[in-house]
Amino acid sequence: MPKYLVTSALPYANGPIHLGHLAGAYLPADIFVRYLRLDGQDVVYICGTDEHGVPITIRAEKEKITPGDVVDRYHREIKSSFERMSVDFDNFSGTSRFPRHNEISQRFFLDLLENGHIETHSEEQFYCPHDKRFLPDRYVEGVCPSCGFERARGDQCDKCGKLLNPVELVNPKCALCGNVPELRTTSHWYLRLQDFEKRLVEWLSSKKEWKENVRNFMLGWIQTEGLRERAITRDIDWGIPVPLPGAEGKVLYVWFDAPIGYISSTVEWAQKIGKPDLWKDYWCAKDTRLVHFIGKDNIPFHAVIWPAMLMGQNGGYVMPFDIPANEYLTLEGDKFSTSMNWAVWVDEYLENFPADPLRYCLAANAPETKDADFSWKSFQARNNDELANILGNFANRTLTFVNNFCSGKVPEAESGAAEDEISRALAEKITEIKRCFSSYKVREACRVLMDIARLGNKYFDEQKPWALRKDSPDRLAAVMAACMNILRVLSVAMFPIMPTSAGKLWAMIGEKNDITAERWDDLAGKRIAAGQAVGKVEILFGRFEDDVIQAQVDKLIAKSKAAKESNNKGGNKMEAQSEAQPAVEITPVPAGKPQITIDEFGKVELRVAEVISAVAVEKSNKLVKLQVKVGETQKQILAGIRQHYPPETLVGRKIIIVNNLVPAKLMGEVSEGMVLAAGTEDKSVLSVLVLDKDMPSGAKIS
Repeated sequence: MPKYLVTSALPYANGPIHLGHLAGAYLPADIFVRYLRLDGQDVVYICGTDEHGVPITIRAEKEKITPGDVVDRYHREIKSSFERMSVDFDNFSGTSRFPRHNEISQRFFLDLLENGHIETHSEEQFYCPHDKRFLPDRYVEGVCPSCGFERARGDQCDKCGKLLNPVELVNPKCALCGNVPELRTTSHWYLRLQDFEKRLVEWLSSKKEWKENVRNFMLGWIQTEGLRERAITRDIDWGIPVPLPGAEGKVLYVWFDAPIGYISSTVEWAQKIGKPDLWKDYWCAKDTRLVHFIGKDNIPFHAVIWPAMLMGQNGGYVMPFDIPANEYLTLEGDKFSTSMNWAVWVDEYLENFPADPLRYCLAANAPETKDADFSWKSFQARNNDELANILGNFANRTLTFVNNFCSGKVPEAESGAAEDEISRALAEKITEIKRCFSSYKVREACRVLMDIARLGNKYFDEQKPWALRKDSPDRLAAVMAACMNILRVLSVAMFPIMPTSAGKLWAMIGEKNDITAERWDDLAGKRIAAGQAVGKVEILFGRFEDDVIQAQVDKLIAKSKAAKESNNKGGNKMEAQSEAQPAVEITPVPAGKPQITIDEFGKVELRVAEVISAVAVEKSNKLVKLQVKVGETQKQILAGIRQHYPPETLVGRKIIIVNNLVPAKLMGEVSEGMVLAAGTEDKSVLSVLVLDKDMPSGAKIS
């Protein structure tokens, strides 16, 4: 069995983390690690803060504190945010706080030097006479020579991805003060990346299963651009000293020592558990699967530069097994901007909401193959429509029924044909969700999780336990035992995504053993013992009301406006980069329609309907054809909700319909009612109306 060494990109200790960071490199990794542990795999999950570099010294000087003070503050904040979001690292270190990190980084440098992959050059480097300092690459901005992007950094263009040297920029300016810098001579050491080009192309070409945004992007980049030497030292005093005579005042570049932090953090982990050499069993063993979770801005460093550094070592380090990089997360339709405070910070989120709804929302909309957007309204919809109305509703109705009509214990029962079918369906879903987790498809895993909950709700409704308790106690026992076992599967299936809520549900169904001791391969065959008492029943997922969500939207707009005004008054130019003002508008409440009398309203018959099937209408990108059950009657309704709800997600839901509309023909299909939904004026957001308590289909709305 292979060993897994999983890492998340080291967050930079110069500020807190926001939702974009969480969605890109940390939540997907934590979900993957939790999945592996439920599969009985040997896995170590490593991270830490990236703590060197000029941005930290700049902040320290501005605040009149030491760089160590800066990184200590943000290390604590970042670590706390991860802990409160249930991101569970085996070790969370920092590149300035573990002494052996310096030693290992210097060894990396010396191995590359001794093996002929580093050479020294005298070069002209930008120097700012105004700020009296040499400017590191990220503090020089200008026009990208490749694509013309006007705000390219001196190390890389964020638009086209091209790696750059500052002197290549057109119209360079100091990012600190905006003045034009001048070139002065200094000496630095360079890594000869071109020495590894052939080996890297062969290695990348062998990674057939990698995401296209990693493998194909890097192969195309190498073949188009070619690899060239890259400076790995700089002229500052905060960092890891270059271990050579005559190199006083020079340190290793932060991009060079940061990925080595994966190794030093693993070394620190081994020391903490009292097995100081155990790290070698992961970093120096051929059966280790090294998996790096990163955002797409880190792809060149992890898929080319870091592998080249590993190839140049004498220590026999394992190469990356996979690099499942994610795309970007945007916020309310715009790019996250720290300078404009257009961000939802993790610690800020946690002041108002629990962790698990966010974990689910970000996972269900993960930017796996393309950019994804987070909006507060979509967050509300995910929580209310899926977590509360589907998963939470099934848990509450089952546990409440067992408490009220089964003496609070799992009944002893014999399964019938319906229960056997449920068992087969659950086994298929367990296999499916395992496949999703193992291939980093957390969006699809969330869909399967909800499918299991919908399966439970559908079974509950079809079996009608409220009727069985009167005349068929044996069937009632079988149905409630089956529902309890569906909840057992749900608890384990949701654990990688929502560990806290999974633990609560696990306790509510009366399980006493540790949920982490469960195994995927045993899950389908396990049953809750007859007679097991349920635990304390509580609401698993609360609903978030409109005013609570609107307050977050208002706060986001207000703080971004304040940041823009502050920057326009001449704030720090490094932080006040010219970024577009987020285009978010508050839709005014439209004028009401003419008033009607109570008698006129009484002509409208509103009923609860259960969706039996849902399919897309051919040749229409909006319409979904629903078969719904209204009491004992079945009817067909066409609804223009396809752009907001994939048809398969509607099956099993209980919705509200206008039941007495005159039938109409749309796209050649008869529609016998209307689905009620709320939406914004521009129809960009739409939510089908549902009930906050379970009601039988056909129930009258009044």
